[in-house]
Amino acid sequence: MTTKTTNYAGMVHNSAKAIQAWKFATLALMVSVILLSFIALKTSNVQRTVLVPYSIATANESVRVSGSPETDGEYLTHLARADISMMLTWQPGNISTQMDGFLGRLSPSAYAQYNLDLRATVKEYASMNVSEVFHLNKVTYTHPYRVSLSGRLMRWTGDKLTVDTQATYTLTYTMYSGIYAINDVETN
Repeated sequence: MTTKTTNYAGMVHNSAKAIQAWKFATLALMVSVILLSFIALKTSNVQRTVLVPYSIATANESVRVSGSPETDGEYLTHLARADISMMLTWQPGNISTQMDGFLGRLSPSAYAQYNLDLRATVKEYASMNVSEVFHLNKVTYTHPYRVSLSGRLMRWTGDKLTVDTQATYTLTYTMYSGIYAINDVETN
């Protein structure tokens, strides 16, 4: 009968090699996850992002955004319709939500310019029970990235009509982090 002797030094050596292999595999996996995450984030910052306004999503028409000035203009006119609606159509119950949505569409420089004034207007109009609506009549795209919107602006304080006038607003857009953001608002 033969007995098998166990080589204790060999077992310890094999265990150490297995631990070393697991450490290397874990390190290699960690490096690859970090590298792939970095590549995904870098790619997402470079990729063009297309926001689809509600008016396009619900319309029975298609818009193709390919990066050419013609399709950019068509896209921006739809985007401007949604943006001007957020800014100029509200009632006391939703004025804060509407203005927050509009402020979220501004570029950082425009946000710094309009934020405090719009927030003060929101507080004032909400406390005075003011409602406003902008009935859009005409939309014109002028290159580079400017959209003029003309229509009838009506404002009520309570149930009394206080403003009823024709107005034209021009929104100027800029690319910011891969999306079109409002860079300026002009009133004519």
